[in-house]
Amino acid sequence: MRHPRLTNKGFSLLELILALAIVGLLAGAVGTFSLAWQARTYSGYTEAQLYNDFRYALNYISFYVRLASRIDKGSFGSYTLHFPDNSSLRSFKIGRQTYQRTLWVKEDTLPICSHVAAFEIDTSEPPLATIRITSVNQIPGIGRGLPITITRQVRMRNYGR
Repeated sequence: MRHPRLTNKGFSLLELILALAIVGLLAGAVGTFSLAWQARTYSGYTEAQLYNDFRYALNYISFYVRLASRIDKGSFGSYTLHFPDNSSLRSFKIGRQTYQRTLWVKEDTLPICSHVAAFEIDTSEPPLATIRITSVNQIPGIGRGLPITITRQVRMRNYGR
């Protein structure tokens, strides 16, 4: 009786362990690279979104400051914009909530921007008003470029009316 001849087809245990180790190292490197890329992308998006929010708030406020005849500074960094008698608007409030760091309009009912550390309307050189919005120092997802300050000078068209 003849015994079948054994051939060594297949992988040994050592070759299999070595192949799994190499595949694991490559997968770890690719995963680390993709996580770093995702963090950079998220950071850039968040910073761009913050700039966009601040520009929107600045444009919104500038519109009403241009129409105002007088601006009074209230308590806790709020401002009341007064309009001429022939306007459909009589007064309009803009301010910042300290606790939530939110910029709001119309008596705290309409938040228009978040992550605001400081908000100011400087009317020391009438009829020009300087609007300044400054962001907080730290925002999750943004590791650089903070705080952001955006400023615009606006002419009050109805000043003194």
